[in-house]
Amino acid sequence: MAYVQTRHAKLGELLSASFEVLAAAWRPIAIYLGAFAALGLLLSFNAITTIVSVIAFVAYFPAQYWLYREVLSKMGMSYDASFRVFSLFFMSCLLGMGIGAAMNLFYIPGIILGAKWIMSPTYLVRGEGDLIQCIGASWRASKDNTLALSLAFTIMVVIGGLLFPLLFAVMDLTDGAGIGGMGFIDNPFSGVVFSLALNVVPVLLMSLSVASYRLLADDTQEVAEVFA
Repeated sequence: MAYVQTRHAKLGELLSASFEVLAAAWRPIAIYLGAFAALGLLLSFNAITTIVSVIAFVAYFPAQYWLYREVLSKMGMSYDASFRVFSLFFMSCLLGMGIGAAMNLFYIPGIILGAKWIMSPTYLVRGEGDLIQCIGASWRASKDNTLALSLAFTIMVVIGGLLFPLLFAVMDLTDGAGIGGMGFIDNPFSGVVFSLALNVVPVLLMSLSVASYRLLADDTQEVAEVFA
C-alpha cells in the first residue's frame, strides 16, 4: 500500500518549531558548541594544530549523535538505546554525496534533496530502521511538504552561513591570512569563530530535523492530540 502523508506544515510552523527545539535544548547545544569552540581556541597553538584537527574530526559524529539524543530527550521523545555513530557517519556520507552531486547541477535540486532527507538523522537516532530505511522514511514523510521544507532548509543554512563573513572580518582586523593559508591558527579568537562557523549550520539543521519529524512523522504527537 502506498504511503499517504496526511500531515502538513507551513514554513512559519517549521521555523517556529525549529527555534522551539533550540530553546528547549539550549544546554546540550551550548555544551556541544562550547566543546568545539574550545578546540578552535587550541588551534592557535602551532605545536598541536594537527592533533586538535584530528580530534575535532573524530569527535564530530559522536558529538552529533549525542546531541541528537539529548535534544530528543529534552523534547520528550524517545531514542534508540544503542549508539549508532557509524550508521550516522555513513548516512552523512550518502546524503552529502547526493546533495553535493545535485548542487553541482544547480543549487535548487541540492536544496530539495537536503529538505526531503532532513528528517533522516532523527529517524536513525530514534531507531526506526537502518540508515537506508530512515532515508526512505524521511523522503516519504516530506511528501506534499517539499516547498516549505526547502525554504526552511535554505533559511537555516543562510542564518548559519552568516558566521563566515564574521570570520573573514575578524581575520582582516587581526591581519590573519585566508582560511586556505591557515592564518587563523595564530589567532585564538579567529580559531573559535572558525570552529563555531563550521558547527552552527549542523546545529540549526538538527533543530529543523527534529522539528520536521515532530510535525510530520511523530505518531506519538498524533496520539497525544487524540487523547488531549
